[in-house]
Amino acid sequence: MSKELSSTLITPEIAGNKKEISISDLKPDSPEKFIARFLNSRNPIEAIKFIIKNYPEMQWLTKDTNATPEMEIGNDKKITLGEQIYPNFKKDNLTEFNRTAVGILVLQWILQNDYENFTACQNNSEKLSPESFEQLRQYVKKIVPNNEAADAMITYMVINDLTKIKSVVAKIQQKSGIQDVNHDKLLLIALRDYPEISPSFQRLSPKYQELILNGLSAEFNMGQYIFQENFPADLTGLKKLSQNELNFYMIHFLCDVDGVLGHLKQDGSAILTEDYWKIFNLAQNSLSELSKGKTEKEANEIYLDSFGKLIEIDNNNKTSTAIKKLCCMLKIYNKDGAQTFLRVFNNLPENIKNILVRELNKNGIDDGFAIRIYYAPALVRTMMSHKKTTEGLIVLAHIYQKARVALKNRKGNGVYTVMASSVAKMASRNPQNLEKYKIKLNNIGNDAEVKLIPFSNKN
Repeated sequence: MSKELSSTLITPEIAGNKKEISISDLKPDSPEKFIARFLNSRNPIEAIKFIIKNYPEMQWLTKDTNATPEMEIGNDKKITLGEQIYPNFKKDNLTEFNRTAVGILVLQWILQNDYENFTACQNNSEKLSPESFEQLRQYVKKIVPNNEAADAMITYMVINDLTKIKSVVAKIQQKSGIQDVNHDKLLLIALRDYPEISPSFQRLSPKYQELILNGLSAEFNMGQYIFQENFPADLTGLKKLSQNELNFYMIHFLCDVDGVLGHLKQDGSAILTEDYWKIFNLAQNSLSELSKGKTEKEANEIYLDSFGKLIEIDNNNKTSTAIKKLCCMLKIYNKDGAQTFLRVFNNLPENIKNILVRELNKNGIDDGFAIRIYYAPALVRTMMSHKKTTEGLIVLAHIYQKARVALKNRKGNGVYTVMASSVAKMASRNPQNLEKYKIKLNNIGNDAEVKLIPFSNKN
């Protein structure tokens, strides 16, 4: 462990203890003492057992959850952290547990200055450079300078997916009478109005409770912004955040997104590569323009212009805007990839191209309702991995079409969210099956959810 870290974080030397620790052997520590033990641990199983014992919500993630759909990567069949800790549990029930665990380990590796473990699973061609890792580490240390801040950040990560747990969602809906497809909105309602739902959040100081609540109240998702799943109207809430509140949210986001593939890979960060770090900085720099007087539309244009230069698509017309947004969703970060995708896009049926260009140029501020297809990036990336990019874009256009019909009589501006997790999950399991289903939208509050109905079904 670096001397620099030890000077600000209490880290008693226990790393020499080789005895395997079981959860039942552990007793909850005070936050200061626990964080010290956690940050000093070099054993990931031991570290996550510390988390389970001190943050009860971590174990709740092994219950029945609405896990985020993500495409499979590689053929990594190693036993996961969750399976090692809970050998009698089904792997599918440990998806969100494993993702959260890896996100927390990412925070640990950054604070420990452990570049080797952080990049262990990254290919040399995409590996985060030592210089970029140091930039990341300095950024995190500035926002998480002591044990109290580290405890609050871990709490934020542990509770972030509480509203993916079906029993927790049912409890919130019963208490509030509110239904919503956005689990971040439900989490805000739960923590703000019913804080007893999370013991770890409830024990935080008012300072850190406020940091978390204010970050959630902005109703902004950095991942959706980076992948252009959202719209300029989604940036409005950022204007009311202080720089400290925004930074705290950003560190949480980076660690959380690093755990997205944690159900498949636990030996390092599979997400935060050199390319992703560059894209994150492009996005963050564009958002900083809001505090300098730029509008939401201007900030979003700055990001897309910067991204366009990276992939060498510099035209500023509606078609190029749609192409740049789709390249963001597909994680295409270079000229060759963009040119390959451009050929696919140009060969789409004309009506499909028109739908995509129209919808991806909406802003939701002064042009009516923009349509956010929740998990659109997961859907199109999965279809691309199966060499079915065209089919994926056609499905996306069909969802847009259904949603636009549903909005026919709605007045005003804003963002209409369509939860498409069912489509993304089917694409990840068997994309050919999508051809056998028609798309229907079910209303949920002011938004909607895609329901897939077999063509053989007359309903």
